[in-house]
Amino acid sequence: MTSRARGSVFGQITANHGITLGGDVALNELHRDTRSADRATGENAWFNEFTSEPWRIGIYLQDNIEYDGLIADVGIRVDGFNANWPVYFPEDEYPEAFARGGMRAISEQHGIPVDMAALGIVSPNSSPELLRYIDAPLSTDPGWIHSERLLAVLPSEKAQTHWRVSPRFGVSHPAGDRARVFFNYGRMHSAPAAGYRYGFLAKRQRIGGFEGEIVGVGNPNLEPPRTTLYEVGADYRVLSQVAFRVRFYSGSETKEPTSYIKVGGVQSVMTGGVNTSEFRFASVSNDGYRLFRGIEASIEKPLGSFITGSVNIDLREVTIGHTGVLEDYEDPSRSDVAADVADVCTDFRPTVQGLLMLSTPTVWGSLLGGWELSATQIYRRGNTEVYHRAADGLASNSNGNTVQSIVFRWVDTWRTNARASKTIRIGEGSFTIYGDVRNVFNVKTFNLAAVDRVTYFEDILMEGGDVPLHRIGDTSYSIDGENVDDIVKRRLVRENDWLLYLYPRSFQFGVRVNL
Repeated sequence: MTSRARGSVFGQITANHGITLGGDVALNELHRDTRSADRATGENAWFNEFTSEPWRIGIYLQDNIEYDGLIADVGIRVDGFNANWPVYFPEDEYPEAFARGGMRAISEQHGIPVDMAALGIVSPNSSPELLRYIDAPLSTDPGWIHSERLLAVLPSEKAQTHWRVSPRFGVSHPAGDRARVFFNYGRMHSAPAAGYRYGFLAKRQRIGGFEGEIVGVGNPNLEPPRTTLYEVGADYRVLSQVAFRVRFYSGSETKEPTSYIKVGGVQSVMTGGVNTSEFRFASVSNDGYRLFRGIEASIEKPLGSFITGSVNIDLREVTIGHTGVLEDYEDPSRSDVAADVADVCTDFRPTVQGLLMLSTPTVWGSLLGGWELSATQIYRRGNTEVYHRAADGLASNSNGNTVQSIVFRWVDTWRTNARASKTIRIGEGSFTIYGDVRNVFNVKTFNLAAVDRVTYFEDILMEGGDVPLHRIGDTSYSIDGENVDDIVKRRLVRENDWLLYLYPRSFQFGVRVNL
């Protein structure tokens, strides 16, 4: 749930300067409960549950400048971000408590029961019972009960508040009666996605038992990613109701969240002894980046009594990479696995979007006039995804580590949205009743975060081989006579895991009042 408040005030200071001062506050309430188990054995359960209330606050100041046809907007914005979730083990980069059975000592130290009987829970006797048990409410889930008690005693500190300043500048000037040239520069900051900031991913439900371990942890102190954009372009009115626009742009997205592996434990013999206490868990850093540049052209018919529309073509080149490490070792005798040049991926991503709107003029009367029906069609080429494959015997990269980077491509996106609305005028005002249908044909969008990446890439997309055979999200093929969608549901997720596919067909209805 999100609660948001925003407001602004405008004042025309002089004939050429208009000042806007505004601000907004957003408070979120996030809940996540993810539990799963192996269907065949009922073992190796995964558990991730959290509740958080992150907030964001922003204020901005903008000067609208007009001189003899020249229009410029100069502004600055200040944003504050806080994940509002504890940072656990703030003084320990490789907490031994994350190792298998590592939480047991903390549980015993604070008198927290570590088995089902002590928690007042009747243990399931078979795998089917355990599968049903994992669907039980949180109030009867031993993993949740134990974790709630355990989190209260773990060493922690409050997450940091990150403050960022974002300048913005835009200017446009007419070039004759039909044309206009423009230039824009802007810097923006956004909150990291919740999946990167929160939660412990606990392997095996009894996280306080001998077999329990933490295999993934969020980072509430992630910095807000920054987007910087430059663009220059021109508008040209071809006919009285048809306009053509072209713009060239370049930009970057830095401080992007990136997952990597932290490996705790130190070898008993610095010259190569066997490390029997090694443990691994996933963490998140701000080492990702994205560079993009391209050209965008559009033709638009913005005015008309019956038909309006537009066609937009965006030809974009995107380079994705990261500057951090893939594996970070506590053991000083082992070298970290740094990001290699192979991890930098340049991709060409064309996008085409068309809008068609049919409308009836208001002069047709209150019954027939004021109707609008629109449809938007979007095509976007599937982007690439880099999979880091680490195994013995693979060729070493430039850092001398056995990591192989394999590039996969997502399926292309075809998406149709539609809207119908009716505007009714009352005196000087009006109100509009509208209905939206997003993803009209209910095209599936696969959620890679909902499955185990290694199993999905190795067994599903490469079918046990060494090269990609299929695109990410493709559900049209079969393996050994079984549809891949059924295989993914059977092996990797529960049948009722609604997060396997994102952005299903949705409906939205509303009323907009214009006074």
